[in-house]
Amino acid sequence: MKRKKTLRLVRDREYFYHDLSGSVVFKKVRWKVVNRKSRLVVGKTFSYFHQSTMSRSAAPHLWLAGKPDGADDILYRLPDLVKSISDGYDVLICEGEKDCDSASAAWNVTVTTHHGGSGGWSIGQAGWFRKAERLGLMGAKKSRIYIAMDRDKVGLLLAWETYQLLVRVGRVSPGRVVFMHSAVRERGADVSDHINCGLGPRDLVVMDRGRVGRLARRYASTKLKIGSGSGPWAPAEDWLLRVNSGSVGEFVLVEPESDG
Repeated sequence: MKRKKTLRLVRDREYFYHDLSGSVVFKKVRWKVVNRKSRLVVGKTFSYFHQSTMSRSAAPHLWLAGKPDGADDILYRLPDLVKSISDGYDVLICEGEKDCDSASAAWNVTVTTHHGGSGGWSIGQAGWFRKAERLGLMGAKKSRIYIAMDRDKVGLLLAWETYQLLVRVGRVSPGRVVFMHSAVRERGADVSDHINCGLGPRDLVVMDRGRVGRLARRYASTKLKIGSGSGPWAPAEDWLLRVNSGSVGEFVLVEPESDG
C-alpha cells in the first residue's frame, strides 16, 4: 500500500540574482512546507534554477534545476551594490533576501545579502566590495557598511564571519563597519520583523564591534556551526535585551563619513 504524503511544497517567492551587467544569472525559489491535513505552514525550503545559454534565446521560459558555474560569487542586487559603493553611498547587509526587499522598500537603502543562508559568504562575494571601490572616483569618501544581524547565535556568528571577510578580502577598514540588530525583543527577530512593527532605521540597535567579536568567539567555542542549518538558538541573553547606546542614523548618505 502506497503511503500518502503528509507534506507538500507551495511556491512562495522568487529572488533573481544578476551579474554586473544586469543579466539574470540564476533565481532562488522559496517554498513553504505545508501540512496537507492541517494546511499549516510547518517549514520552508529553497531551490535554485538557471537558464543555459541556448535556452535564454530559444526558450526564455525554460529553467534548469541547480546553480550555474560562478553562482557562489554573486550577491543579491549586485549592480546596485557596486554602483552605491563606487559612488560613496552607504550599504546595508541583511540576513536573507526577504529582509533586503523589506528594507529597500521601506527605507530606500542599498541592500545586499548572499544566497547561502547560514552557510556564510564566499571569498568571491566579499571581493566585490574591493572591486567596487576601485571603480569609484579618486579621493572619494568611503561608504559605511551596516550589518543587520538576526537576534540569535547563528545571526551573530554569521555577522562576525561576514565582517572578517569584508576586512580581509573586501579591504573594508574595520571602522567603516557597523553592527546592529532589530529593536524587537524576540529571539530570532530580523529586519522584516523590525519593519513590520512600525520601526525605522533610527530604531535599529547598534552593537559594539568588540562585544560582537567576544560573543562570536564564545559561541564558536561551543562548536556551534554556521552551516548546521537548524542549530541551537540563543536564549534571551543580555546582549539581546540590553538597550545599547547609539543608533544607525540615516542611510544612503551622499557624503558618508570615513575612518580611512
